[in-house]
Amino acid sequence: MQDSQEIDYFGQRILQIVQPLAAGADRQEVLSLLARSVANNFAADGCWILQYVAPDVVRVAASACVSHRTNSISERLASIEIPEAPTPIQWRMPLLPDYQVTIVETRNQSLVTGCVMVATKGVEWFRETKLVLQIV
Repeated sequence: MQDSQEIDYFGQRILQIVQPLAAGADRQEVLSLLARSVANNFAADGCWILQYVAPDVVRVAASACVSHRTNSISERLASIEIPEAPTPIQWRMPLLPDYQVTIVETRNQSLVTGCVMVATKGVEWFRETKLVLQIV
């Protein structure tokens, strides 16, 4: 995803997915749709939406995994230490050392509430793509 038309389309698609939240839609269903949309649109092998429940306590709120390898780590994500840095950051996750993992914080006003993690293998991330992921 690199040209502005693709970015605009994806941005509109994300808005369509999250708008039902305002009408009281099932949060889990919306987050699952969002994770699938991010994975599909970014040609990713896996996408996880993580919620920080307490200091050093992480919960997988939703996931979409394309490959068996990324699917197998979903249960173990809560036990890994996620790097703390301004996002988006790129990281080599110990559970997937041959994948490029991009992390973007999620916020509620100024409070960091979790993150979106996207794992890719062999996909180059463009500056615009990282920006769109931040907007998501």
